[in-house]
Amino acid sequence: MSAPFLKTVKIWNPNLDRYFELKMMLDTGFEVHNLITWDAVCALQLTNEMNPRTAYIATCLNGEPLSSIGTLIDRVSLPWDLILGAQEIEEHGILSVAGFAGSKHILRKEKKEEKVKAEDRRRDQDKKAEANKVKVDNHKRAKEESSTTSNI
Repeated sequence: MSAPFLKTVKIWNPNLDRYFELKMMLDTGFEVHNLITWDAVCALQLTNEMNPRTAYIATCLNGEPLSSIGTLIDRVSLPWDLILGAQEIEEHGILSVAGFAGSKHILRKEKKEEKVKAEDRRRDQDKKAEANKVKVDNHKRAKEESSTTSNI
């Protein structure tokens, strides 16, 4: 059984004029940045491009700390070589929710009482918004009047 968010990808290194196969994980819950292991950087022969700076990232489920050197992971027992985080996944449209079996989203139908409650809630919110707008307009008008009378 394969992990759906762990795939082998080919990374092109133009300096070496060749592809490298690496294990990439998509992690929609990881919002910080993308990560790459030190082993992957060595395989890509990009160690000279690094600006080393150690930083704590998170604690793993087994309790071990996950630290990095910049965005390099300093640990060798991981099932992946690089992680694409939520920002990169969204920016490039890598994942999308397709619903059950690739069909449209299946939504639960609202009951009649739920529809009535939702409509009442919307009407109440609209009334409150209108009342707030009146208060804001009155406050602005009063402020303008006080500034014009103080300038006289």
